[in-house]
Amino acid sequence: MATIPVYERRVLPSGVGVTPRAQGAQVASTGQAIAGVGRALGQFAEQEMEDRGALEASNALSKGDVQWRDQFTERANAWKPGDPDLRESVTKDFDTWTQETASKLPTRKAQMYFQQNAIQMKSRLDREAFMHQERTITNSVLQSTQEGIDADVQSVFADPSRREEIINRRVAVIESIGRIDPAKRREISLKFSEQANMAAEQSELAADPSGYYARRFGSMPVDGAGVSGSGGFNHSIDLLLKNEGGYTKVDGTSGAPANFGINQKANPDIDVKGLTREKAVEIYKQRYWDKINGDALPPELQATAMDAAANQGVANANKWIAESGGDPVRFNELRRAHYESLIASGKYTEAEGKSWMRRLSAHEKASAGALPSADDAVMPTSPGSFMALSYDKRLQLRRAADSAIKQNTAVAAQALRGRLADSSAMAKDGILDPQPLTAESFAPLGVDGAVAFAEYTRTQQLARDVSSFKGADNRTLEAVASGGVVRAVAGAGYAAEDARDKVRQQAAASILQQRNADPAGYAAKNVPAVTESMRSMLDAKTPEDQAVATQAFTRQTLAAQQTMGVRNPRVLSKAAVDDLGVRIAKGDESAADLTAALEAQYGKQYFPMVMRELMQDSKLPPAMMIIPDLPAADARETVSRLSAIKRSDLDAGVDAGMLKDIKAKVTDHIAEFRLSAGPIGKAGAEQMSAYQEMMERVAIDFAARGVHKNGGAAADAARQMLIGKYQFDGTLRMPAGVSPGAVTGGLSKTLQSTVLPVLTETDVPVDITGARTGTEALIEWRNSVASRHFWLANNDTTAAQLWVKGKNGEFFRVMQNGQQVEVPFDAATNMAELAAQPHNRARAAQRTYRESLAAGTRKIEQQMQQAK
Repeated sequence: MATIPVYERRVLPSGVGVTPRAQGAQVASTGQAIAGVGRALGQFAEQEMEDRGALEASNALSKGDVQWRDQFTERANAWKPGDPDLRESVTKDFDTWTQETASKLPTRKAQMYFQQNAIQMKSRLDREAFMHQERTITNSVLQSTQEGIDADVQSVFADPSRREEIINRRVAVIESIGRIDPAKRREISLKFSEQANMAAEQSELAADPSGYYARRFGSMPVDGAGVSGSGGFNHSIDLLLKNEGGYTKVDGTSGAPANFGINQKANPDIDVKGLTREKAVEIYKQRYWDKINGDALPPELQATAMDAAANQGVANANKWIAESGGDPVRFNELRRAHYESLIASGKYTEAEGKSWMRRLSAHEKASAGALPSADDAVMPTSPGSFMALSYDKRLQLRRAADSAIKQNTAVAAQALRGRLADSSAMAKDGILDPQPLTAESFAPLGVDGAVAFAEYTRTQQLARDVSSFKGADNRTLEAVASGGVVRAVAGAGYAAEDARDKVRQQAAASILQQRNADPAGYAAKNVPAVTESMRSMLDAKTPEDQAVATQAFTRQTLAAQQTMGVRNPRVLSKAAVDDLGVRIAKGDESAADLTAALEAQYGKQYFPMVMRELMQDSKLPPAMMIIPDLPAADARETVSRLSAIKRSDLDAGVDAGMLKDIKAKVTDHIAEFRLSAGPIGKAGAEQMSAYQEMMERVAIDFAARGVHKNGGAAADAARQMLIGKYQFDGTLRMPAGVSPGAVTGGLSKTLQSTVLPVLTETDVPVDITGARTGTEALIEWRNSVASRHFWLANNDTTAAQLWVKGKNGEFFRVMQNGQQVEVPFDAATNMAELAAQPHNRARAAQRTYRESLAAGTRKIEQQMQQAK
């Protein structure tokens, strides 16, 4: 019989369904064979259905596992005590999901497989839900307990007398919580009791750190006590050298010799055997102390940091300084950890380890204020709150008290230094401290307190002296400040009176400095009449009233400065200059309008002084340096208008050739103008530059508008507009209306008749070399005035002033009786007219002058010959 394959069932890997497997069989007949094929096909279809069901069930379980894990996490995170039972809600929804998912599977076997595995998943979810609820409830109880503990600790801090009551009440509550493990309850109770005891102690400490320290530890902490308390290199090096000792042939494991702790191997350039202590100190300063920036460290850190640098390396010391933030306790902890690691390495001897720890222990005790034993931290009067604390907690309180004392002392010292700075500043103005300090007030400064109190006392005396000197003139003040007026006399009490003289000298010098730096401001601040006048000026409402008040104030301040003997009186105070500078810089007003406003406010008498002071202080723009000298309103408006236009825009209006001609011609005009200005400073140079710039602008504007056809003519017209009111004769600038010949002739006659004959030794400039006698200096000075003199116009071009140019190019004013020789132009003209008349007094004076000059010269020469 033929054999054809039939299928037997084999379990799938999923555990559900079968897979066909071929097996030989005997076929009785063809009909049987066909029937067998049909059955095999049916079995195959059924098996395919089971396989598909098994796959769907497996996929549903995998997806469900992810889905329910995420869903459970979300629900668990949202659940809180008091919400519906988490287990019930999770398992209820899980059952629904199981039923719905199973109903969708194609075969009964697939459904049974899915449900069996879902039961395991449900059991796991139920267990996790229960554990999560328990944890959450327990944590909630713990949190509530901690919140109550925190509140109780705050209550103890606020009222330490309730400490026992609050501890007993809270412990009873904690012990009654059955949900918390007994061991955990005990731990919580002990921790709370410690916190409450610390709160009671901290409350007392915060109220009175010094008293607390004394009550608990028996004595106040002393700044600088112990090893690391004292600061400075000298203290640190003394301690270090005590540990290091002298010369040794073998220094530890290095095998190299060392002296004073300086190792030959680490310092190959040093002969350690012949090293002196002084040289060792120098090396430590340069290679260790300076490398850790020891001077900048807190005093309590300096000694241990120096010791670490020398014994453990500069790099380690710097690293630990940074990591500790300057805290000596933390610094020493880092040192100890390093030593322990070295000892654990086995590379060093036991003796070396003990030596390291011994030197470190001394620094630890000093830096931390450590107690030799716990009993030493307990005074007989210590309360139960303190007695119940561990040694570490007591030590923590001691450190906290010590830190609070130092901090309070530092705050008090800082406040005191602020008071000292205020009193010193007030003293310069002659104001006494309204709340005088006593010697006891300086206790926060420690050993520096006595010196500071002495300095404070001196500043108060300075305030009295400044106040008493305010009415003195500068000459008197200069005499006092230079030491020309002293009260100290040899004998008993000389030192004290000499110290008082120095205070008086400082007071006088302080007033002189203020007057010289800001004479107008000093007068406004210290002269009652000027102060009142200034208030009236500030209170004026209308421009007219303000002008009247301003000019009255200016008269007052100038008169006060004259009375004080100020050499260079000023109209404007520094504050006024700054205010006007801001007003000018804003640019809200045109240069012409602002100049006109200032002229109206200060009047024609004081306006030039105001502009000159503003120019000296570099507060004026170029246009405002020129406008006050322009008498014509159209000239002022033109300069003001052109100053607001960009120079490049002006230049674009004319061709290059004409622009070149304008600049060349203007340069000539300014050179002539500059020659008449004489020796000038920065302000004068800026004014000349302003004139050149504005003259070029005006000329370019004339050319661009076609007023003049060539550059030279335009420049001449600009000159006429800006400086046409002047005419020049060499260095002399004169008003346009006078006769140059008459002026120069009159000045020459004046020089010969009324200047040279009457010059005296007091009129001669100071001979800083001291090489000549008074008589010799006078002869040379007369010759210099006669041969190298020149005349310059004064500031308002109303008179000529006499100058001399020395051989070295230096300029000298020719003085008579302390005043520079000055001849009004009208007087010079009159002198020339008198000289033109026959037999007039001028000629007689000239003859008399020549005769007296010759006689005087002969007499001086005779005296010089006799002296030789």
